[in-house]
Amino acid sequence: MSSTASTLRGLSTFTAIALLGSPKIIHLRSIELDTQLYLGGDALEHLFGILKFYNANNIAFDAEQPGLYLIEASFVQVPEKAGVVPYSAAQYDFCGDLLWAIPLGKTTLGPSFRPYAHIAGLATNCNVTDGTWNVDIEPYVSATIKTEPGTNAAPLPQPRAPFFCHHPEPHGKGKKKPTPFSNRFVAVHGHITDVIYKAGSDTIITAFKIAVDNIEFLGAEPPPSSSSSGSTVSNKLDSPVTTPGFGKAKGKSVAKLSRMPETPTPTASGSKRGREDDEHREQPAAARVKKAGSTSAAT
Repeated sequence: MSSTASTLRGLSTFTAIALLGSPKIIHLRSIELDTQLYLGGDALEHLFGILKFYNANNIAFDAEQPGLYLIEASFVQVPEKAGVVPYSAAQYDFCGDLLWAIPLGKTTLGPSFRPYAHIAGLATNCNVTDGTWNVDIEPYVSATIKTEPGTNAAPLPQPRAPFFCHHPEPHGKGKKKPTPFSNRFVAVHGHITDVIYKAGSDTIITAFKIAVDNIEFLGAEPPPSSSSSGSTVSNKLDSPVTTPGFGKAKGKSVAKLSRMPETPTPTASGSKRGREDDEHREQPAAARVKKAGSTSAAT
């Protein structure tokens, strides 16, 4: 399948405990932060990136000493081609937008604190036997350099977030590994455990490896429509429709609320109990005693 805008759409975020530091002010409260993600293992392997952040709550990031934070961010691989983002692949592994950050203070990192990725996109190169597949998407990040308007230069390619998804060893033999079909959309959650480098390079990343923890099968892309918009979902928001009423399921007409109903005036006629109460309220006290106690009066 060719890579089109629809097949490359998707989501790429992670939740992680990360080291943030070296804040650089871009404009007012917008800053850039160097970010280090710990991938576990005895070798203390890590990913190094840079995230843009709108510091609405004025978090005090230390320029000299990085601090530990619980964060969530959208991210892409820093592309090999220069000029797509204002960063170098020789210096950074990833870039993106920091969505939120919570200071943690002093915390001891361990192998269980690997970044937890949340991705959604088109699955390709699916291997049912090995339980592996790729997801290659172009999520939006604000660091992408825009082509200057009014120039004849072609738009720059969007940076990508490439992933190689695999299942950890199953508990017990013979257990089937859920694997999507090729060219089907999936949502995947799992830990980032490693990266795959370009052949002959130790800086250019071709894919982030994800140990799948959860997978949702989202199906295939809908077929193209004959409409000019290309959408297979009809637009009913811009056309007049009848507002459903409470009685519509029973064949009743929709209630008209053009004016509020008038408050009904109580009538003298009603139930027998109501008429008796009205008589008691309207008669003088002496008459009520005489009528109710005529037998005792005779005695």
